[in-house]
Amino acid sequence: MMNFFRSTLFLFVLLLGMQDLMAQQTTPRVYQLSGLVIAEGSQEPVPFARVRIKGTRRGSFANVEGFYSIPVFATDTIYISSIGYRRGKLIVADYLKEYHGNPESPYLYAINYLKEDSIVLPDIAIFPYNNATELRTALINTNVDEAIESINARENLNPDVMDILIETLDIDEGERVMIARQLYYNEQQQRGVAPTATLFDPMAIYQLLNYIHRKTKEKKNRNFDYWPE
Repeated sequence: MMNFFRSTLFLFVLLLGMQDLMAQQTTPRVYQLSGLVIAEGSQEPVPFARVRIKGTRRGSFANVEGFYSIPVFATDTIYISSIGYRRGKLIVADYLKEYHGNPESPYLYAINYLKEDSIVLPDIAIFPYNNATELRTALINTNVDEAIESINARENLNPDVMDILIETLDIDEGERVMIARQLYYNEQQQRGVAPTATLFDPMAIYQLLNYIHRKTKEKKNRNFDYWPE
């Protein structure tokens, strides 16, 4: 009986150890990465740098002294960025291969260097003008190359060119319809009757409202007493 109990206890402990080992193999290990963001040129800390893990919503910001701390996995890639600096990159798996600290410790420490990003702006000439009139005159006299679209538009709007186009071009079907409608509208206006060619004709709407008002007034004044006393 005692041997059976010992065997059962041994199997139970062995199963717990195998379960713990399988859990360690399936669950990725979490490291607490603490780092310091330093400007490569000045060796000064970069305050409030953004620390972002690629492909995830996890991230953090460095404090005023450039220090940050964030949990990471061995498969993570970290991007560090700040205005005025080129974006830095830290691959955790590659960093672990060269890490000189305790490999069994869950804490990692790193120093991230960022290179200054120089932005060269074009030269700006400043001309002193005494008043707005001088500035306007200078702008008018400025020699600016005219775009090809503006040149073509100016030539096509030339009155001589427009006269030639009007004389040579045929009248299309749509233009004939517009001319016919205009002639019909003019003829109806001469008769004193406004046509109702469109739904939003103001004269037609006025006549309709006048008609409704007149009928309403007649109905109001009508005598409905059909039974004499």
